[in-house]
Amino acid sequence: MLHEQAQLADSLGKMGAAYIDDIDYSLTGVGDHVKDEEAFPAKYADRANLGNQGAISFLSVLGQNETSHGVVTAAQHLYTLSFLDANPATSAANIDNAHDALTIGGEARGILDHSRVQQAAETFKGEAEEQNKSLGRSGDWVKLGAGAVVGGGIAAIPLPGSTAAALVVAPLAADTVGNAVNTFIGHEIDKGLEGSEKDPAQQAQLTSQDFYDKGVQDLGDAYSAYVEDNPEVSAIGDNKEWSEDIKESYLGTGSGQNDYRGRAPHKE
Repeated sequence: MLHEQAQLADSLGKMGAAYIDDIDYSLTGVGDHVKDEEAFPAKYADRANLGNQGAISFLSVLGQNETSHGVVTAAQHLYTLSFLDANPATSAANIDNAHDALTIGGEARGILDHSRVQQAAETFKGEAEEQNKSLGRSGDWVKLGAGAVVGGGIAAIPLPGSTAAALVVAPLAADTVGNAVNTFIGHEIDKGLEGSEKDPAQQAQLTSQDFYDKGVQDLGDAYSAYVEDNPEVSAIGDNKEWSEDIKESYLGTGSGQNDYRGRAPHKE
């Protein structure tokens, strides 16, 4: 339906963003067993439980479309950063929660990005320039996150050319936000302004390798933000190989799950 009725993309993207905390919860554990209730507690009774396969399938389909991919990726990134803000390194439990937020966030992002790359390759088969432009537009999701207004446990993310009705509302992990979210929003606004005078066509060129590299860098930035606010985590992260866990969650677990368990790219 998403491919036959493209106007559904922003609505489905809004749905994915609104339930990003429950989607992340559904990705925890092994299949539908040993879910991480401690790190991802329900914010309300009878939370949306998509099941592990349901969460993978939903993210996989959302990732196929440029609009829904961008909306859910922005919501996921903000949720992960807010999770880090909500779990300062004041206890072993908080540190474990921060690790889980980074790896589950990487897994969700891996599914979304792998799906986007596959669909771009299928849609623009034999048209490398158009494929690159499509991925370039998908790489611009940061502009959505940079325009977000956060507070009271939610983020209001504006869609391009948005009216009030076009705002995407996504949950955050805490009612108040800290340095990780605020730094991301301020930094990305500045970076967007710096790049605003570049040729838009040149900006759009992005190969799948560059697209994935950007995903890795985004996760690295999130980890660095946590370490900067909590310097003592650096030694813990090194000892427990956090960096490898984060990379593997994105490049291996998330992307691999989309390859084996996600939806195949849509064929016209």
